[in-house]
Amino acid sequence: MTEQESLQIIVSMIDKTKSNLKHQSGFYLVWGWSIFIAASVEYGILVLSDYPHHYLVWPVAILFAIATTIFLATKMKSEKRVTTYADKALKYLWASWSVVLFLVLAFPAFGDFSWGDAYLFIIALYGLGAAASGGVLSFKPLIYGGIFSFFLAAVAMVTGLYADFATMLLFLALSILGSFLIPGFLLRKS
Repeated sequence: MTEQESLQIIVSMIDKTKSNLKHQSGFYLVWGWSIFIAASVEYGILVLSDYPHHYLVWPVAILFAIATTIFLATKMKSEKRVTTYADKALKYLWASWSVVLFLVLAFPAFGDFSWGDAYLFIIALYGLGAAASGGVLSFKPLIYGGIFSFFLAAVAMVTGLYADFATMLLFLALSILGSFLIPGFLLRKS
């Protein structure tokens, strides 16, 4: 293999990785918008009304996001694109992340752990997912979004704001804005 052929292979792999980045943006945007809207709507219901079932926005948002994720993943598979190590790493990262998220969400039902407490850890998890994804993809806006979520979780912890559920909904919406939506739009443009 000549030096020129080696260089062409490297350029080809970089181009495939760049193409895959645009595909990844759809997942961040779908989940970002779903969680952002759910947190914002639930906050509005809590603040503006006495409706006791304010939490019902979540099943709708989550089902929408899951259905859209399945659709996007199926579409990506049918496009027969090259699967890179970054794709594989992200798949395992987000699958593991989802298991931890489920455990955090289930914990308030089993112990002396409030939803505000859970959201503190969920915001930190969003930071972890965004920062790790940004590292795998070499995409700084995701890394910065992850750091922003870590900062929000730390502020909530140090100030005791995690005890106020409505405030934690706002922090969750801000976390999603910084760690999923803004990086997702920037990823789409890259």
